[in-house]
Amino acid sequence: AASRVGGSSGTGRPADALMPVARALLLHMWLFAATCGSFSLRTRLAPATARLSRFVCVATEAAQPASQSLEGKVAAHRFTTEAIRLNRGRVLRFCHASRGAEAASAVAELEEAGDAVPTFLYNSLLLACMDQPALVRGMVDRMWSGKLRPDDGTYAALVRAHVHWGEIGRAVRVLHRMQTAGMEMRRRTVQPLVKKLCADGQARAAVRVWQRTEQLGAVFTSADFADLLDACCRVGELGYILPILARLRDDCDERLPEGVLALLETALASARTTAGEVAFAVSRVQIDPASEKGCSHCGTVLHQLRLDEEQRASVAERLLQRADLIDKSGTLTQSLEGIKDLLQRNPSYDCVIDGPNVAYDDQNFVGGRFNYYQVEDMRQQVQMAGLRPILVMPSKYMPSRFIQARIPNHTRRQKHSMSELTVEELLIIEHWRQLGVVYEAEVSGKDDWVWMYASLLCEGRMVVTNDEMRDHWLHLLDIRLFRRWKESQHIRFAFERQSDPSAWQIKLHVPGSFAHATQSASNGNWHIASDEGNSWLCIAPLVPLHEEPPLRGILPRPTLAPLAVPNPNSMGVPVAASSLWKARERRAAKSEASAAVMPQLPISAVLSEDQIEKVEASLLERPPSFFDNLMSGGKKQREYDERKPVVDGQLG
Repeated sequence: AASRVGGSSGTGRPADALMPVARALLLHMWLFAATCGSFSLRTRLAPATARLSRFVCVATEAAQPASQSLEGKVAAHRFTTEAIRLNRGRVLRFCHASRGAEAASAVAELEEAGDAVPTFLYNSLLLACMDQPALVRGMVDRMWSGKLRPDDGTYAALVRAHVHWGEIGRAVRVLHRMQTAGMEMRRRTVQPLVKKLCADGQARAAVRVWQRTEQLGAVFTSADFADLLDACCRVGELGYILPILARLRDDCDERLPEGVLALLETALASARTTAGEVAFAVSRVQIDPASEKGCSHCGTVLHQLRLDEEQRASVAERLLQRADLIDKSGTLTQSLEGIKDLLQRNPSYDCVIDGPNVAYDDQNFVGGRFNYYQVEDMRQQVQMAGLRPILVMPSKYMPSRFIQARIPNHTRRQKHSMSELTVEELLIIEHWRQLGVVYEAEVSGKDDWVWMYASLLCEGRMVVTNDEMRDHWLHLLDIRLFRRWKESQHIRFAFERQSDPSAWQIKLHVPGSFAHATQSASNGNWHIASDEGNSWLCIAPLVPLHEEPPLRGILPRPTLAPLAVPNPNSMGVPVAASSLWKARERRAAKSEASAAVMPQLPISAVLSEDQIEKVEASLLERPPSFFDNLMSGGKKQREYDERKPVVDGQLG
């Protein structure tokens, strides 16, 4: 009916006699789509509704002035938007169900209708059509021709497709094109290629791809380190094991998943030298966090990981700078400087208690309030634990006059209310002031900045709080250093109550004597913590290993000594032989000069696609030269890139 009403005239306008029918039909179709309970029927009805609404809009514009066709335009836009949304949803459902042919036909319908197809739909279509290389290559040709604008998801889908087809060289070329486009490399783009190289036993190639892409922004996880280490152990590249463990210690200083730890255990236990000797003694041990003896297998004493002096000074400086930006009045900065002066005069304070966090703990009930008794009991509990605490309290909770003293109540049940202090609570406040164990911060809602700053002024100063500090430390520290600070200086607490809510028992969760993270000892042993219980992996090298350079920058290429060219005259060669030698040198110099001026042609102009695949396979057997020239770009490649841009089909 929609095609009949649409007409087949050259202008695409429906006949005037059919316009009332078209409008009535359009109204009924819109009402049916709005009230129909069948999603599939609405999806099939949407394209016809959109086409009919376009025809009605065209006829309305032709028959009426522009000022009177606004309603038709709005209706056409509404139906068109709904049709586009439903068609895009249909494409995504086909892609998620791995129905690549149907998804491709749905995308073709969107393109024929003139609708703009977003890039994420093409990315989903690439992943759904991995078993149809011809279709994917056709889409890739359209992307490279400029009709589509690829993003990082597009490159990730292409790398995964080439890896799925076994075309490692083409996957590397996609990464090179991504680098040329100036896009940031992500783990999801590189991880399939690295995993494939590790599975194929090409450890050196995997390490070099990992290095190059890491310099371009990719961040890898502990599972990727485990795959690299497993590949190195299987092919005998033992020189990379210690650098990989060092990167695992520096970048993933946390408990590793049990699956990753099991892979590391199996790989290191199977590592053999070229002489067939066992390289590592690997064993599982149980280390109690309350024990200070360390590993029971090798006797290594584990240690706590803390922020060093340079890191603490850097974070403290950034904290002061942010305080100046946030609080223009300077009150916050004065409070930070005040706690610094107090701790410099009394350096024996080795613990800071977040007063409001302790006072408001378990007070979200009717009648809950700022509890001074909890703060005082916490101070005494910390003092009995062998620490000398100092309280950080906002000045609004420390009234200076005792007559009708009132403080705000910020519990969830009594917001924006005031609480009147009792005589006992006023005596507690005065007791703190006489002992000199409280710092009154002249801030409102920023008292956590004060104890955060106080914890950075001295190594090992503890903080008693249940505040997770997610809204502050993201601007001050990366997640690795924040985790290290939290595990070494953060004391959590809990008030355990029984039947009587006014009676409680304080339970402190003090950091252990060592950090549950990957650690290396001076004797060469390594210990890696599991995320399940107190299980650790103890690694002891049994043979001296030839350690490769640290995996921080580009691995240096081996420098070959120049060949010594003998002088024929010094060897007693006859004159005729000497002239032949000189003629050979002249021919070599002439060929070098001609090669220097010869223009470099793209490989696609000389070799076929099958020959290119064979060349790439042979180059992959020599990964240093292959990946140096392809990913980082050597001197000749940089000179060529300056002369001519990279075109499709050109390698390296």
